[in-house]
Amino acid sequence: MPVRGVRRRYLRFTIYGPSPREDLVWETIKNSVLNLYGVNGFSIIDPILISYDEAEHKGLVRCKHDRLRCMRTALAYITCIGSETSAFRVDRVSGTIKGLKRN
Repeated sequence: MPVRGVRRRYLRFTIYGPSPREDLVWETIKNSVLNLYGVNGFSIIDPILISYDEAEHKGLVRCKHDRLRCMRTALAYITCIGSETSAFRVDRVSGTIKGLKRN
């Protein structure tokens, strides 16, 4: 009997503010999810930073399909990265990375 894999969604986001390093962006996203939903919520949402371009301030993050709303909330909750004031904006959501890179 075939087993269906985990369904995921990919979010393309833009950071408004100074350009942070990739590791600092990941730590900020991780801390935001942990602060809002705790360790159990973090494991359910399963966020992963796929890529981040420091020059364009754009990145891709992955989460489970049924926790998309939670992931968007966690990104909107971020007001600073490190000591710099910043804001995240989700530009687009897709079921594949290829779909996000197309536009």
